[in-house]
Amino acid sequence: MSSDIRYFVKGQYIVNPFTIYADYIHADCPEPLCRKYHISSEIDSAQAIAEIALPYLMSRDIYHKVVQNKTFLIQQTTGIHRAQRGKFITVYMDAAVAVHNPVMNGLFHQLVTAAGWIKEGPRPMLRLNDNGPDATLILEEPVYNAPHGRRFIYGGFECDPTT
Repeated sequence: MSSDIRYFVKGQYIVNPFTIYADYIHADCPEPLCRKYHISSEIDSAQAIAEIALPYLMSRDIYHKVVQNKTFLIQQTTGIHRAQRGKFITVYMDAAVAVHNPVMNGLFHQLVTAAGWIKEGPRPMLRLNDNGPDATLILEEPVYNAPHGRRFIYGGFECDPTT
């Protein structure tokens, strides 16, 4: 796995050994409730999306996590971590902010500006029935719609960040 593509910057994130994610260490996760967003990426566009989204979120001191590497992203999209598909980057904001807020509006604008050469990933699913067949799963709604039906940011719902 030494030649695997890593999506985060060492020293800015800590690898969680129990998940496929690396957590940003210079901001606190809002508690007891947060507003949670998922940024989806197609496998070949993940590096480009990370290069846009991660510095943007870091510069605004927004707590987030990112899939550690390409191997885990492939497993998340089609393999053993499929229950997490579409959740390439997870953003946690204060629950008091509006669903459409200046931070997420700005990130969406940056992703749409690059949308000619990056591709969105799978639509994230809510974890309402993890053990049921795919036909019973409920998918997250996009927060923004880019031209030509392109979507990158999903969720925007309030939740307990520890669950």
